Amino acid sequence: MIKSLRRTIKNLLKPYRAVIVDEDGDRWEHRAMTTVEARGWLRCYGRGVGIIYTRTGRMVAVRIA
Repeated sequence: MIKSLRRTIKNLLKPYRAVIVDEDGDRWEHRAMTTVEARGWLRCYGRGVGIIYTRTGRMVAVRIA
């Protein structure tokens, strides 16, 4: 119950997810308030694929490096 409540609050407060998958197959996920902040997370990782999703799962941006 508490875990699902925390997840709901996090989704409302930070609606964007930046998902990065590098060339080794490692995966990172960060939450962001704005797309600018999410793109900043993508810039932190050099090589790989970065995708920004909204809270509903819609893809907003893709970066392939």
